[in-house]
Amino acid sequence: MSSGNLRRAALAVLTTAGALVLAGCAVGPDYEPPESDGGEWLAPPDGVTTESLPGEWWSLLQQPEVDGYVQAALAENRDLRAAVARVEEARALRGVAAAALWPRLDAEGSYTWYEQSLNSPGAASQIISAGLASRDGEFYNARLDASWELDLFGATRRRLEAAAAGSEAAAAAAAGTALSVVAETVSAWIEYRGARKRLAVTRRSVDAQTQTLELTRSKVEIGLARELDALRAEAELRSTRARLPALQAAAAASADRLAVLTGRTPGEVRAALAGEPALPDSPASLPVGLRAEILRRRPDVIAAERELAAATAEVGGATAAFFPRLVLGASGGFEAGDAADLAAGDSRTLGIVPFLRWPVFQGGRLRAELRAAEARERAALARYEGAVLRALADAESALAAWAGERGTLVELRQASAAAAEAADIAARLYEKGLGDFLTVLDSERRLAETDDERVRAEIRTLLALVRVYKALGVGTP
Repeated sequence: MSSGNLRRAALAVLTTAGALVLAGCAVGPDYEPPESDGGEWLAPPDGVTTESLPGEWWSLLQQPEVDGYVQAALAENRDLRAAVARVEEARALRGVAAAALWPRLDAEGSYTWYEQSLNSPGAASQIISAGLASRDGEFYNARLDASWELDLFGATRRRLEAAAAGSEAAAAAAAGTALSVVAETVSAWIEYRGARKRLAVTRRSVDAQTQTLELTRSKVEIGLARELDALRAEAELRSTRARLPALQAAAAASADRLAVLTGRTPGEVRAALAGEPALPDSPASLPVGLRAEILRRRPDVIAAERELAAATAEVGGATAAFFPRLVLGASGGFEAGDAADLAAGDSRTLGIVPFLRWPVFQGGRLRAELRAAEARERAALARYEGAVLRALADAESALAAWAGERGTLVELRQASAAAAEAADIAARLYEKGLGDFLTVLDSERRLAETDDERVRAEIRTLLALVRVYKALGVGTP
């Protein structure tokens, strides 16, 4: 066949291939996102409003220091960097899947020097021995090879669809990591400041009990009190003071956790946290938006939905494996025994190689792979439905927990004020000789316990606020 005929044949094949691709269909199920209705909040606690959510919810604490640590965590956290890298990997794999839709072109060039045996059987060695041919020689080759697998039944398109959904699932997973990093960073800051406040409260109790001990010893010296009272006062003081090392260790652990989250050294964070800023109050009201918005915002729900889309596409890919594959191949180039002849017209080589493969018998492998893909799709659907249920339950329970902790805090603040007044009255009566020592000791013990319980309730209320916004899926960049 002449080169002109070859070109015309190649053009006809490519035209036919294009028509087949355009006419081709993607077999298997087409993905339809499942319908999920978040519904309405069951019984919003007092203080919860459906106003629009703040993007940077930690601003409700009105602490610029917190904002600085959150921004540092988003920029430097190592777990978040790893999650971003996984997103980049998934997007690159999507590019790999997309590349299969296009023709493939390879260039090849080679040089061969050879020497033939004089003792090999056949006429070649005899011709060489007679001096009619050279024993050694050279061979030059330059060629282009092209191939194109026509996606007639959508196998490649389904793989691309699955890869695209997989990259979106990875992006949602990275957003989930960012959400957790933000929540853990704010929580670590709250726990550190809370431990420091508990230390301050405990030290005040130590100071008050020290004064009581000194007063009691003075009374013992002049015979107005018993030695037993002084021993009891000393025991109470030492018991309160014994709580200080554990609180110092808790503060250090929270600071070090904050250092890991923000990609800094413990020394840097401990130095930066110097000082005693007050633990912020929990806001009087929380804007939470509509409950239905949770399903469109929670990274775990989004990731589960994208994984379901990928699993559905894989069912289509497994279905397409039952149908024939058509690959068009073409090659052309130059071959010559002398480099000077390599570009000559007579050295040209051309070829077109259509290739068709249809799996007729695979021992049940294709049907088993399809059943496995369908099972993975059912599992992905179950995981998605579970993610939806968990998201709604998390949000409801987080709001209930915040409301409960806030109610507890209101009562403990009143109890703390009453205990402080009772301890003050008991101390003044004892100092004037109008009250007994056990009442003073009991009042001071109760005040120390109530103050510590109040601060712990403040910490729990703030941590419950963090849990609310994490459950709502707020705070991802």
